[in-house]
Amino acid sequence: LMENKFSRRYEDYINDQFVLRDQWISLKSRSEYLLGKIENNGIVFGSDHYLFEKYQTFDQEKLTNNTAFVQAFLDKYDLPVTFGIIPSSYEILSDKLPEGLANVDQSQYIQQAVSSLKDERLQTLDLIPSLEAEKEQYIYYRTDHHWTTYGAWLAYRDYALSRGLTPVEYEGLT
Repeated sequence: LMENKFSRRYEDYINDQFVLRDQWISLKSRSEYLLGKIENNGIVFGSDHYLFEKYQTFDQEKLTNNTAFVQAFLDKYDLPVTFGIIPSSYEILSDKLPEGLANVDQSQYIQQAVSSLKDERLQTLDLIPSLEAEKEQYIYYRTDHHWTTYGAWLAYRDYALSRGLTPVEYEGLT
């Protein structure tokens, strides 16, 4: 009780025991959407039934730490490395976001991460152009930021081509 663990655990228990909890949450979300709200608990309603996580701030310290880990790996091991950062769905599918939504410009931070790494063995892989070229296809799931099998295949194709390899055709995978 003094460490506030009991209160948190009790609250979790009560939330899990609430009758028809998931249905009430779904009803609330749908009614807010119908009333014209563009956001619910940090999730933004986009066009074509896409949902996007709202990103209005950026953690510069986290970027610096993560690129420092990559640089430490490069310094420690004598291996060729391909470095690519996967952009979230809202970066590629920005045309599906509500008008005026100010999200973080991921491409700017991806370029910052790439330019901070220094090593002649490092090959960078920019995934944004090929994902943007295929954005009319179903490359990201509608309900979260993860890419579909086809979106992942596009990145694989770019990687294989960057290494001088012939990628397996997507049609043969399905």
